[in-house]
Amino acid sequence: MDEGNTGAGSTIRPTVGMHVKSRFNESWGVGMVCAAQGESVRVLFPGHPERKPVLVPVRSLHVVRAGEWAEAATKVQEREEQAATRAKAASRPARRYATTNQEQALAGFLEAYPGGFTGARYLAEERTPKWEAHQAFEALLGGGKLRAFLQQGQVEEATRCVLEVERKTNLLFPTEKSRLTAALRDAPAAQGFLAALASVLEAPEVDEQTFGDYLKAVEALPGVPGQRVASWTVATLLPFLAQPARHLFLKPVATRAAAERLQLDLHYDSALNWTTYRKVLDLGAALTPLLAPHGCRDLMDVQGYIWLTG
Repeated sequence: MDEGNTGAGSTIRPTVGMHVKSRFNESWGVGMVCAAQGESVRVLFPGHPERKPVLVPVRSLHVVRAGEWAEAATKVQEREEQAATRAKAASRPARRYATTNQEQALAGFLEAYPGGFTGARYLAEERTPKWEAHQAFEALLGGGKLRAFLQQGQVEEATRCVLEVERKTNLLFPTEKSRLTAALRDAPAAQGFLAALASVLEAPEVDEQTFGDYLKAVEALPGVPGQRVASWTVATLLPFLAQPARHLFLKPVATRAAAERLQLDLHYDSALNWTTYRKVLDLGAALTPLLAPHGCRDLMDVQGYIWLTG
């Protein structure tokens, strides 16, 4: 397919090799699509803070006629080479993730999704698929069913239900999906993980002890060398789908951008820890009243906003 000057209203679906811009973060520049993953694509933007191909929703992009792929690749390569030659002890300015302020991000969201969180496009593309996964969790494992499965020794059945719920979303990368599936084939590890998850869902409040024990259970999931199972996306997916009123799914880059816009320090660490997650919930609590006038109902809508504007 040839590239064309399609403009911001383009309906052409970005595919590998196309040059695109973000509808929400124009300062990232013109990037090139490197790979496609369902309703998302990996794009290398010359101005993105990650400095590597990042996964973004197809619907957050528009195709442009001419790109700057060669220049972008050269800039990334130059940055990598410069970083490699720096002394390890050299100081580096803090990486920035937000390229817009809160007002600009919200304006971009409302422009792309007329009607906000109750608009037809948002519901079809964002909320409905995740809400259906939430309803599946409720039907299969809610109301004490998860704990009952474990007490009856039906770990395999509980695992099957968990994976069925997960498959209804595209929130995990394919590699994360396969690693989680493989890890849960280990019955003792699955037992510990699901028991800790049940405790989190049964707890009157999201507290350090219960959620900390759950994070330890996620870290204990077995993997092969070089293939880490424990990540923030894996750890926060099921609590989020089960209880979207009080748990938030953590996509690190997008979430850090949202926090930066509100000048909120997440104390982010890629290693699973209670402090970071507590701060993520604080971010959700701060965003909810700001988004409520546009129909935001719960942390599922907050997560949708964070992802689409991150």
